Amino acid sequence: MKFADKQRLVESEYKKATLRTYNKVIKERNIKVVALERLIDDLYDELELPTPVITRSESGRDTDHENEPESIVAVIADLHIGSRVEDLNVTTEFNYEILRNRLKEAAEKINKRGAKSVRLAILGDLIETFTGLNHKNSWQSIDFGMYGAKVVKTAFELLVEFFGWIENLDEVVGIGGNHDRMTSDNKEDTKSQVAEIIFYMLQRLYADTLKIDYNPLVIHREIDGISYLFSHGDKKVIRDGLEAMIEYGNSKNFNLILQGHLHTRRMIADHPKYRWMLCPSIFTGNYYSESNGWMTQPGFVICYNEGTNVPTILDIPLN
Repeated sequence: MKFADKQRLVESEYKKATLRTYNKVIKERNIKVVALERLIDDLYDELELPTPVITRSESGRDTDHENEPESIVAVIADLHIGSRVEDLNVTTEFNYEILRNRLKEAAEKINKRGAKSVRLAILGDLIETFTGLNHKNSWQSIDFGMYGAKVVKTAFELLVEFFGWIENLDEVVGIGGNHDRMTSDNKEDTKSQVAEIIFYMLQRLYADTLKIDYNPLVIHREIDGISYLFSHGDKKVIRDGLEAMIEYGNSKNFNLILQGHLHTRRMIADHPKYRWMLCPSIFTGNYYSESNGWMTQPGFVICYNEGTNVPTILDIPLN
């Protein structure tokens, strides 16, 4: 056989093998997509759906905050719903009731500002684990049964309750975190699909009453003349640094980059045109965190524009 004929035969067989592989991948992907959609529908149908409550208040402002703007942005990071932490040397205990109490306290402190418009950002790690195995020894730090469908339902119901506590809530934006994946291997789920499911169910519930947006990577919002960039902190775009992140913003505005993930407070970059902050978290850590020296006071952040087009940023501690 001539060389040219052999070459054509090799190319033909290669194309056939490639096509078979491609078709197999597409089929498997479609199966996964269908399975995920069924899981979402089943979860949603099984829930005894609460009536979505949007609380509006015209009762006036606290006298200590009469001069504050009417619009604020509240930023909550790292809920880790389903985690249970106890008997550590320095890190405070953590469980569902402590988490719920902190969210209620956060809502009360948001309401005390007397804002007529509140936007809420949730910076990922809604849950501790879906599989119980997404991090080394993660099964040792979860409450009984708090994995799989149960932790998804619990997170959904708690967020609905939390939204109802906040007065004049106009929008919620959600980011996916590394704890929000459905798989043990982070290479199999790069889009934090548990958070995607939870926010999809929230979007369905609040379809006619509240604007809700979700992205596993970055969300940009221009609010009162300031560009806010919300991210969790585990994805490559964050690790690539300021130049990569600032592309998501608006060079005409002051850009405020807010991330979670590391359960501590830190100023990463400060500049006349931008600021990059690591926000405090609701979850304060576990044995792994303490063994690496990562411990913090729980809290959240409130931001607003006082008229200078540069954000005023308040770090609000929680009990």
